[in-house]
Amino acid sequence: MSAGEQLLKQGREQGREQGRREGEVKGVLKGERRLLLRILARLGTITPAIDARIQAAEEGDLEKWAELALSANTVEDVFEFEG
Repeated sequence: MSAGEQLLKQGREQGREQGRREGEVKGVLKGERRLLLRILARLGTITPAIDARIQAAEEGDLEKWAELALSANTVEDVFEFEG
């Protein structure tokens, strides 16, 4: 195998590994979003605006909102201080 072929093979392997890691992260976030939505649904109606915020949120926001949802009385309580 030539040096160029080895580099190409190495690049493919690195690309596959990176894709696998990114897929795992997306899967975790999807699960966190789904769980948060289920918790919020018990508190009231999830508006399209709130759903959009959840779908666009990063992991830190999802964790913070989930923690707030555990002691909230309404969906609005969770996002009250977010503006």
